[in-house]
Amino acid sequence: MSHAILSSRVLNVENCGEACQWLIEDLPMPPLLSASIVPTVAGLIAKEGIKGILIDETDRQTGKRRLAGLGLSIFVVDPLMDHYRSEPVPFALIDALARNTSKAGNILLRNEIAAANANGGLNLIVHYMQRGWDLSHPHWRAVGAIGHQTYIEHHVGYFLKRIYQEDWATNEEIYLMAGYTPLHQYRVAKASMPPTSPPLGDSRIAFFAERNEVCARAPGSTMSYVFERHLPHCQFSAAEQRILSLALEDLTDLEIAQRIGLSPTRIKQTWRSIYQKIADELPFLVSEEDFGDDQRRGREKRRRVLSYVSEHREEIRPFKGA
Repeated sequence: MSHAILSSRVLNVENCGEACQWLIEDLPMPPLLSASIVPTVAGLIAKEGIKGILIDETDRQTGKRRLAGLGLSIFVVDPLMDHYRSEPVPFALIDALARNTSKAGNILLRNEIAAANANGGLNLIVHYMQRGWDLSHPHWRAVGAIGHQTYIEHHVGYFLKRIYQEDWATNEEIYLMAGYTPLHQYRVAKASMPPTSPPLGDSRIAFFAERNEVCARAPGSTMSYVFERHLPHCQFSAAEQRILSLALEDLTDLEIAQRIGLSPTRIKQTWRSIYQKIADELPFLVSEEDFGDDQRRGREKRRRVLSYVSEHREEIRPFKGA
């Protein structure tokens, strides 16, 4: 681990098999879901029904890479969140995925997320895991720091009303400091866990956070920042939001075109429409008086727009019919 370099990747259709394999190895899972989890998750990714981050550790000497951390999140319908709040369950995200394989509709997809985000708000379920939890060790603290950073990046900008997350009881203090409230503690039989699952105890805690309660009780906490609501100014289309999101992953236009199956010409056209909306709503971002030549002008426009969007994630969240 002392030779490892840490980095993160956004969950996508190409890498979801790695994430799913770790879930199968470490978490109890119904056979039906275990057999279908890769296409289930890939299908949800394609419809923007699941978000995730993969944290890698790569050996500097050998180049060998393995997953050190994994975060997944979904938005669910009100009745399912009500159920988890009144009857908490271990591994709720796995439970929600299993329910969705037998009866679709519990997990929100893009259009449903957009409607809830613009109106009554969203229910978020989060699952996070990492290979080691000895936070006295700098390596696992560093992994946890990336997990914390990406947790905020992936969830700010939505109108969240409730968040449910659960973890091993040994990690309780982390969640309390973040602003969560313990909802229920339960024992997990060792026999119910896969044999490859790490020994992190036999007790898990369900944590809950509600927007109004957290913002009143713990302003300044991680959860209060995530619950902060800001309305988008630019009303980017779904295609524009997709390109901006991929550009934030440091993908080039050619890589973006290959990822989403569009021509480079179409990508350039979409960038032009993005710049036009920025010029209409936030003209100070794309003032060209100090850009210089055409090539520099294009780079500077892109840099300024991505810097703005990175700090205002509401612009790339589904909203109304966007």
